[in-house]
Amino acid sequence: MPVVPQASSPPNCGHGDCLPAGGTIGDLFRDYGEEYIRVYGASRRTIELIRSIRVCRTPALGGKRITCQGCGQVRYQYLSCGNSQCPQCQGIKRLQWQDRLRCRMLQVPYCHITFTLPHCLNGLARRNPWQVYNLMFYSAWQTVQRLCKKTKDVGGLPGMSAVLHTWGSDLKYHVHLHCLVTFGGYNEQDGKWHWPKRKRKIAPYRKLSGKYCGIFLKRLKKLMESGQVDYHQSYEELKSSLPKKRWVVNHQWPTAETKVIEEYLGRYICRIGISNKRLSYDKNGQNVCIEYEVLRRLGIIKPVAYLVRGTGCQL
Repeated sequence: MPVVPQASSPPNCGHGDCLPAGGTIGDLFRDYGEEYIRVYGASRRTIELIRSIRVCRTPALGGKRITCQGCGQVRYQYLSCGNSQCPQCQGIKRLQWQDRLRCRMLQVPYCHITFTLPHCLNGLARRNPWQVYNLMFYSAWQTVQRLCKKTKDVGGLPGMSAVLHTWGSDLKYHVHLHCLVTFGGYNEQDGKWHWPKRKRKIAPYRKLSGKYCGIFLKRLKKLMESGQVDYHQSYEELKSSLPKKRWVVNHQWPTAETKVIEEYLGRYICRIGISNKRLSYDKNGQNVCIEYEVLRRLGIIKPVAYLVRGTGCQL
């Protein structure tokens, strides 16, 4: 009978330990999560998030034991929490979303359009997040739909998929929509697909920016007058405080490589601002180092409780 090496034998099959490395967000929440909840207070959603990440991929959730038949090494693979904002549970969800998107995409070129909320409205968005975010989706779709409906631009109904992002590469609050828009639209009257009159854009930049701004502000006025949006300024005061410049709408050139588009937009799905790759947690020194993409500099935040609050906001 062949002798099976013990689990303590050095591995020679090329596999490694599946346990997460130390200094993760889970370690941070296990050390300071409950203290933050007790001292600073937190919403129910934040408490659920902290307590889910604490036990994610740990023995608390159970798992399975895996033994290598070649060398006898034993390792344990623990279950994940499944929280939609946990940085360790988004990979499979991202792939599933890409599969669903692939089934819905048409065999036509697509263009990537980004609609940005002016930073002077960040306070309004923070106070009324759901209303402002929904308003951005509504305004972006109405902008694309109305411009493509015009015969001089497209003359058909386009298709669009949009993803909301609330932070930028520097992890600051930066609300914008990433939209995949079909390069053209379907006309129900003649039953044909109509291509844009321009080679690389569905409409000029000024039209996109002006229409998006106009639709957003008109709808915002109705929401504020009806009391659905609460703010310390009236609509007229808020509008007068806006800078006299065009709202940022970035229109990329169309491409027919749908796989590239799916992978590009997939990076914005189930993506967490402060992930384990960005974070380095020093338990002994009670310091946290976060990497952000502003010339690849490193920012050090010393108060750990503040980092817990910031992590919950970015997640």
